[in-house]
Amino acid sequence: MRLTNLTNDASSKILVFADTDEWDRTSYSIKITANSEGNIIRMEFLHSSGGFALWIKEKGFTSANRWEDENHFQGPMYHYPKALLNGAISISSESKWITDLIQSVPHTSLQSHLRLLLSDPARDMSFDFSNFSLSSPPDAS
Repeated sequence: MRLTNLTNDASSKILVFADTDEWDRTSYSIKITANSEGNIIRMEFLHSSGGFALWIKEKGFTSANRWEDENHFQGPMYHYPKALLNGAISISSESKWITDLIQSVPHTSLQSHLRLLLSDPARDMSFDFSNFSLSSPPDAS
């Protein structure tokens, strides 16, 4: 994954690490929101086959859903998978697709920081995001 979006204002910083497929659709992403002190307060995880999950400081994972199975629909029109209404899943910091997403973040110090936060959502830890900048897209060749 690479840093694809970076938003910074006086009260927060939002970083989006993502990877796309051959059709330029997001396959994997982690959206991280930090307050002005650098404390991560929210994370959104998206995995093309695992689903999506929301983590909030002090609470941990508050929701997680899987995608509908592409085998459940048929027809001539292309269909984008949606979250299943009855697709809530149990999630933890040890879930394979969550650990895979964290391992894909291209900054090892941030990976370690995220693992610690996921294991203890109440932990107060700031992270220095000042050196982060947008990555260039991968070479098309």
